[in-house]
Amino acid sequence: MEIVIVIIVLIALAVILGVPYSLIGAALLGLMAAGFFVLTGYFAFCAVRILRSKKVQASVSSVRTSEKFNYPTAYYDVDGNIYANAFPCELVMRKQLYTEGRACKVYVCERKNKEPIVYDPNAVLSTFVGFFLALGAGAATAMTAVMVAGI
Repeated sequence: MEIVIVIIVLIALAVILGVPYSLIGAALLGLMAAGFFVLTGYFAFCAVRILRSKKVQASVSSVRTSEKFNYPTAYYDVDGNIYANAFPCELVMRKQLYTEGRACKVYVCERKNKEPIVYDPNAVLSTFVGFFLALGAGAATAMTAVMVAGI
């Protein structure tokens, strides 16, 4: 919230100082593009973790609120061990996707000094689709920022 207030104050200051509106708009679009590229980086990080993980058979153990992140997540039973999914549960079709005992293939990601996490099929799809969408949105926003600035 503080960041939004700082951005509003900076925009007001730029308007008072006579900075052209196109330059202000280009700067805001540049910030949005940077946000999309950070999101692309996060999805790339998740994709690398998935590609380095071991694919195993698992079943849905339960859906409950994560102790660490305070959002509902699926827990999977992998060879008698219960591991949390890396992403939160989907809001749509939760009962169909996460019925207790439902078998599926998951990617178990081992982490140093931490409990392993899993990437279920929905998390894998979200990661790879999100990577390409965030990359495309970042590139389009950056090109628009350059065009608006007239560089």
